[in-house]
Amino acid sequence: MSEVNGGSAPKKRGSDEAKAWAQERSEGFGFAVQFWRKKMELTAVELSNRTREIGYPITRATIAKIESNQRNSKMDFLEVCVLAAALEVTPSDLVFFGYPDKEVKITPRSSVTAAEASEWFFGGSLYNQFSDIHNPRLTQSQSRRQTFANFKQATESFEKKYKPEFSGRQWILAGDFSRTGEGKASGVVLTALRIHYKELRRLRLEHIEAGGYVDLPAWIDTTEVYPF
Repeated sequence: MSEVNGGSAPKKRGSDEAKAWAQERSEGFGFAVQFWRKKMELTAVELSNRTREIGYPITRATIAKIESNQRNSKMDFLEVCVLAAALEVTPSDLVFFGYPDKEVKITPRSSVTAAEASEWFFGGSLYNQFSDIHNPRLTQSQSRRQTFANFKQATESFEKKYKPEFSGRQWILAGDFSRTGEGKASGVVLTALRIHYKELRRLRLEHIEAGGYVDLPAWIDTTEVYPF
């Protein structure tokens, strides 16, 4: 075998790196199947029955093995498609769980966000929610995208109003409001800020509960302010 990359031979598919990646992807797949199944309040038997109705039966025992990652890192494409349909999500919700910001490895050496992975996998938005092919199996995915839109809208609204800025070693908010002598927000403003921060945490949790993932903004809980 010829040497490449500065004299090191290419790693075989059975390398520790390859095995670790396969294990990680199949484990994530199993976690996603279990997450959506519980989200829909389905037993493994009920999920199995749904796959039978779709036309490609997956047994309860197989579902249990998938969820506990007891199949030697195996991921079957046909099972991914059928389970996605049965769970009312897209295949990417199972393969790349944590839309939009959770980091996933699409290859052993390439990490991207779940949203970027989905775009890469599908080549863009390929489904139509009104298509007979997909209905009614996309309700969970639509909910996940809506919760992310709610979080993003609230975050952008806060940034437009308070203009958070990193100055020196801390975040500072700018706005037409009073402040104390120490540069802290006044009592009234502080109360308003806490309400905003509480709402952002609620929207983030709502998105996570819908099967997505997003980080809180770096400026969360900032109370240092200065006027315009």
